[in-house]
Amino acid sequence: MRAFLDTNFLLDCVLPGRPEHAAAQTIKGLVDVGLIEGVVSACSLKDAYYILTKQAGEARGREVVRDCLKSYSVESLDQEACFASAYSDEPDFEDGCIRAMAERAGVGDAVREITARAMRGEIDFRESFTERVALLKGLDVSVMEEIARNLPITEGLERMMTILKRVGYKTAILSGGFTYFGNYLRQKYGFDYVYANELEIEQGKLTGRYVGEVVDGRRKAELLRLLCQFEEINIAQSVAVGDGANDLPMLNLAGLGIAFHAKPKVKATARQSISTIGLDGILYFLGLKDSRIEQ
Repeated sequence: MRAFLDTNFLLDCVLPGRPEHAAAQTIKGLVDVGLIEGVVSACSLKDAYYILTKQAGEARGREVVRDCLKSYSVESLDQEACFASAYSDEPDFEDGCIRAMAERAGVGDAVREITARAMRGEIDFRESFTERVALLKGLDVSVMEEIARNLPITEGLERMMTILKRVGYKTAILSGGFTYFGNYLRQKYGFDYVYANELEIEQGKLTGRYVGEVVDGRRKAELLRLLCQFEEINIAQSVAVGDGANDLPMLNLAGLGIAFHAKPKVKATARQSISTIGLDGILYFLGLKDSRIEQ
C-alpha cells in the first residue's frame, strides 16, 4: 500500500503546534511499521525544507529532510503529473500533482480515503491495519517472495548476528510488519524468534486477511516480557532496538533500549541511540571488546 504525502503532511509531522500534528503522527506510525509505504515528491520535500529553514534554521530543515529520506520513497514530479493537476478539479495544485502520481500507481482512491480519515482523526491502528491488509487481497505470493529477496539489509546486521550467536545471545524480530519477511530474515541470519503480523494465504494468493493478534507497540513490549520469561532471562538484561514510535513501549521496558537511526521523538526518549553507524555498533553497547568481536 503506497500513500502519497504532501508538504503539509511533512510539516504537520514535525511541528507540534500545527492542528493536524496528531493525525500526521498516526500516519507516520503506519509508515514506520511497514503498513504503508510513504511516498513524497521531490518538490514537496524541497518546499518543506524551505519552510522549516525559514522557521527553525537550516540545520533543522536539513535534519528533517534526512529523516524523510530514511522513511519515505521520493519520486520526481514530471510534466505529465503537472499537466494533469493543472486541468484537474483539485483546488490545490500540489494536491492535484500528488493525486495524479497516486492514480498512475493505481491507488488514488484508496490513498485519498485513508488520508482524509486520518486527518479527521478517525484512524485506529488496528482498524487501519485491517484495511491495509484487505487491499492486498488477490496478490500472488510470488510477489512477496520477490520483495523478500530484494529486502534492503541494514548495514552491520550480518556482522552483528554472527557475533551475537558466537557469544550466546538469544535474538528475536518483533515487528509490526509481516511474518513472511521476518521468517526470510530468520532463515538467512539465524534469529531465534520471529513475531510479526501473519498474512493469510490460500491457493498461493493473499486473502486480504491476517491471522492472530496485531503486533503493535503494546504487543511488542508484551512479547519481549514473555520471551524473557521463557528463556529465563531477567528483563533488566534484555536489549531492544527500534526506530519508530511503535517501538517505544519495548525500548522503555528493556534493560537497554537503543534508538537506531530513529526519529527525533524516539531518540529523545530512548536511553541510548545510534545515528551514524550500522547495527553492529550495538556490540559496543553490550561491552564486547574489539579483541572478542574480531575473533
